[in-house]
Amino acid sequence: MKHIKSFSLVCSLMLLFICIPSYGASLAAHVILSKGVATATSEDGTARALKRRSKVFSGDIIKTGPRGSVQLRFVDKALMTIKASTEMDITSYLFNQQGDTSNKEQALMKLVKGGFRTISGKIGKGEKSAYKVDTPAASIGIRGTNYEVQQEPGGAFVMAVYSGGISVENDAGTLDLGLGSDFNFTRVTSGSSPVGLLEAPESLSVNAATDDSSEEESEEVAEGGDTEAASGEEGDDSEEDDDSGTVVAGGDSEDSSGGDGGSEEASSTQVALADLDGGVSETQEFIGDAITQKSVDEVEEENADQIVKAIEDAGLDSSDPTVIDAIASLQDTDLPIDEILDIVKFAEDNGLDVSDPNVVENFEDAGGVDALEDAIADGTDLSEPDAIPEPVVDPDPVVDPNPLGLFDFNDAYVDLDPVTNPLPTAIISDEQFNLASSDRLAMVVMPLNYDLDSDGRPTFDTLEAQISSPMGMELGSFTPFDYSAQDSSTGMSLNYQIFNTTTGELDEYEIQIDVDYNVAAIGDLETNIQDALQNGDFTKNGVSIASPGHVQLVLEAQTIINPTTNASIDVERFVFQPVTATDEFITEMELHFRQDGTPQSQQLVLQMGSDNQNNNDWQASVDIDVFIGTGSWNQTDSTPILVMQEQHEKDGQIFDRTEVINKPGNSDRTVSSPTALALCADLGIVCDIQKDDVAAGINIRWGVWLGTEGSGISIYELSEDELGFTDSSTHQDEEILAFWLAAERADINNLTGTASFASTFSNCTDYGQCIGFADDGAVRSAVGQFDVNFDSGAITNGQLKLETAASEINDPDSLPVSTWDIGFSGQLTLDSEGNQIPEFQSGNVNGTVVDSNNILISDKIIGNVGGIFVRPGDVFAGGYNLGTADGTNKHAAGVFTLNKQP
Repeated sequence: MKHIKSFSLVCSLMLLFICIPSYGASLAAHVILSKGVATATSEDGTARALKRRSKVFSGDIIKTGPRGSVQLRFVDKALMTIKASTEMDITSYLFNQQGDTSNKEQALMKLVKGGFRTISGKIGKGEKSAYKVDTPAASIGIRGTNYEVQQEPGGAFVMAVYSGGISVENDAGTLDLGLGSDFNFTRVTSGSSPVGLLEAPESLSVNAATDDSSEEESEEVAEGGDTEAASGEEGDDSEEDDDSGTVVAGGDSEDSSGGDGGSEEASSTQVALADLDGGVSETQEFIGDAITQKSVDEVEEENADQIVKAIEDAGLDSSDPTVIDAIASLQDTDLPIDEILDIVKFAEDNGLDVSDPNVVENFEDAGGVDALEDAIADGTDLSEPDAIPEPVVDPDPVVDPNPLGLFDFNDAYVDLDPVTNPLPTAIISDEQFNLASSDRLAMVVMPLNYDLDSDGRPTFDTLEAQISSPMGMELGSFTPFDYSAQDSSTGMSLNYQIFNTTTGELDEYEIQIDVDYNVAAIGDLETNIQDALQNGDFTKNGVSIASPGHVQLVLEAQTIINPTTNASIDVERFVFQPVTATDEFITEMELHFRQDGTPQSQQLVLQMGSDNQNNNDWQASVDIDVFIGTGSWNQTDSTPILVMQEQHEKDGQIFDRTEVINKPGNSDRTVSSPTALALCADLGIVCDIQKDDVAAGINIRWGVWLGTEGSGISIYELSEDELGFTDSSTHQDEEILAFWLAAERADINNLTGTASFASTFSNCTDYGQCIGFADDGAVRSAVGQFDVNFDSGAITNGQLKLETAASEINDPDSLPVSTWDIGFSGQLTLDSEGNQIPEFQSGNVNGTVVDSNNILISDKIIGNVGGIFVRPGDVFAGGYNLGTADGTNKHAAGVFTLNKQP
């Protein structure tokens, strides 16, 4: 019996030792739990599947599949969960145990991709340089900690500290997290310094193994090889008990040997395994990971000496049946085999009976010899039940998501002073108006005219503004009219704005065009209006000037399709076209007919191809504005409301004007990621965007409204005229795309001196750091900076760099389709009393756009950059609305944040 038990232990242990690499690499960890596909590849290129109790060695590369994960307990008691779709290189993990000083202790690992969470062990607690985890973006050092790392789709890495602290470092900078630092979270990318975050990024919650990981295909086990290679042997690692309790392992083998026959040695081994723990079924989980099709004879010959040596090295007698029984008693614990041997030696030295279930339970709860020695020293009777209580795992510390008491969108109406709401409650409720009146919340809005391309993505137009007849006049249908009789004349006025790209100045021009002649044919109107544009009297910013020759009128022939009959119709339109110098750009143009209610004025409108006396059809503008106003929040559907209260002066009088802009929410057509937006386009529907977890802080939200037929952006206007009467109107704009940003405004009294704001990297691939659209696709990244002097209000050294990526926004390796390099400067905005407020808008922009080959597309940039300083003042949240003024028709608009620099 003594021989059989010795032989049985050797058989069990030699099967475990099959997975030990032949080069004798140091043991790094044991697998506590494995889900889905999880493999370890040794330095010689051999891959093996990881199961519960598998060993991991220094130099191994751990890989998990899309639904896989693996939990490790390292030799220094560190714990680590390696998440799904991860590659982790255990470069060097060396730890000295029980007085051994032969190794230089170190834990050096490299996260190639994916993510993990870990509680560090003994390595690094004394010598901090002994512990380091490298990622493609930065390296991580520890100060004793519980932390997590996750790669985002765009390539950036986010990190969180739950206790202790880490130091995140790359060539661009260093950031400490936890242990009294300013931040517990960061986002970092290669070549850019780590950026501290006030709250946990949403991406930390993704990329975890799922419960259906067993569905993963087996061929994923070994990259570039077949399933047989994954175990490091010829067969698979599946096992099952047949009705007789025989271990069936390694493919088609029908006996326990896994060989081609049923050898006598195999039968004796089966008996020995059964004797080890009273039944093969209980033993198979312990040895199953190591069973292969290799015959037991080969296993014995290769590993028996090594196993016996391991027992002897632990100070035990491999021929002592008591030792064999003790090891067998502990094999079903969660303890790895090397710890089992240590504990058996401890039990032997202290006269403990490991066949006693209470002793076994206490051994397992202790988790190691050190704790057992402490218990014995304290007089603990390890034969008593629960003598050593199960270890209590400290829960993750509760991180206050709002330590600064910032604005909470979910509790928007708390502590508001009631004010009288002058607007209809159907437009804005009393509470919503109170919030807007508090100036607590600001909104930044960039509206753009847009069309949808064939792929369902928005496109923009930034050519110079021009206007044309809303309706084409069918050839031969013109109605003559004689305006030459006394008191029969009428007319129109043309207004336009020109932006000088060299000086940055914006000028307003106007001309009154009289129609006091006989219009016998359509050409009479064309000739006389064109003559007025070339030779008439203009005003520039209210001062009379000769004609600058900026605009010409042409009759443009077109063929249109009658939507009712589908017949082709030849028509003509009046088109007011820009004719400007290279550094001049018409940003707005409007035509206003004289509105006196006479037949003459009505007839002229019809002759010009319109039936609209209100002139709304004769307006055009290039969308390069950034509007900043007071914000409110509709909690019913969780959407923002922009309230703009303005005053304008005319003839020395001041008139009030209020505008309320919002878009009712539609949860079925509101998305928060580029992937979801692309799906909307693929389905042929138009979706809004709203991101409630902006990375820069909980008091910032942003998104995009896309006005469509039946779901337009609602605009309510209340204005006072020259006679003191108020007028209101409500309409929906169904052809406007509007970026919006809502954020808590900082207190300008707390902002003094000079400061720099910057972002070294801003990844737009999840909409949490920025959102942007351009004429050639989505904006993939937005990086910016500026200096501000809060005392003088000067904004200087402004820079903004944008990269567009078309449909490859989620591919970090794709080349940008175009790159915008923008410079800007300006001043803090002043309120009606001349006091600075924490916001600015800058139309003083310049820069270039280049293509993917760095070839210049345009150096005539126009537009605006602006935004607000967010409470407490360490974040700037803003937007940009940019175009080109040379006919290249480039456009980019979006929202972003910058962080105050130390």
